[in-house]
Amino acid sequence: MFFSTTIALLVICVLTIYWYLKGNGTNPNKKLPGLEPQWILGNLRSTGVISGRVVLYEALAELKAKFVLSRIDHVQHVLADRHTYDIAETTARNFGVLFPTGLIALRGNEWKRHARFILPMLKRAKVLPYLNTIVTCTDRFIDEKLTRRNGEIHMDLVEQSQRLLLSIIGFIAFDYDLETTSTSGTFDLRDAFNDFVRIGNQFILISGIPLWLGKLILRMSSQYQRALRTMKHYVTNMINEEKTRQQEATSSIRPINLIASLVSAVQLESSEGVPSLTPNEVFDE
Repeated sequence: MFFSTTIALLVICVLTIYWYLKGNGTNPNKKLPGLEPQWILGNLRSTGVISGRVVLYEALAELKAKFVLSRIDHVQHVLADRHTYDIAETTARNFGVLFPTGLIALRGNEWKRHARFILPMLKRAKVLPYLNTIVTCTDRFIDEKLTRRNGEIHMDLVEQSQRLLLSIIGFIAFDYDLETTSTSGTFDLRDAFNDFVRIGNQFILISGIPLWLGKLILRMSSQYQRALRTMKHYVTNMINEEKTRQQEATSSIRPINLIASLVSAVQLESSEGVPSLTPNEVFDE
């Protein structure tokens, strides 16, 4: 008797919830803009995702709100606050999990404080000295991967181009050769950098998951945590070396990588009594 009563109550409860949700979803009195959601399927059928007429990202782009700015004061506001409007909220949120205090994840006064150090490093005069490094890495890539393999059909150019980009970043940011400095059988900066970028890309691609779940995935990923610790170890050593160089008053020596340049700028601001960046913030940048 008890079992039958329980089953009956569950059926009544399910039917009640079904009719309640269906009634709210198809209420003719609600004149909401856009496509009317369907029970269980939502907008998957009405947008053509199920039938294959469009792919998911096209349907999502079509459903997103679009704004047209026609007043000059609106345009002035957007252009004066571009760091807020140029970066999508999802992008800032995802990078905020990977780099909590990175420039791309910040807003407002914190963004301005970090931008004071980062943006001057991206000026033309600061980038040109690294042009020879970029050319050298590219020439080595062409010589090793293309010139010496005449007649071979290259099926992994995308992967090789990604490795070239990582190699250039390794030289400019760390002054570290990710291709030849690696030691067999040890987990060094090259392995850490590759794992960090790979896991970071995977995390960004699954940006639809809840934020707490993304943090949990990264927290439980042993590969990500090991790569993060290794990179922090190398960056911390570079920060300490640059601080020592500054204390020895050898300021005439040009910093050899971007991390050294950033630390040099931070040390200069600190000596003048201006709030600067912490070591963790330098690492995120």
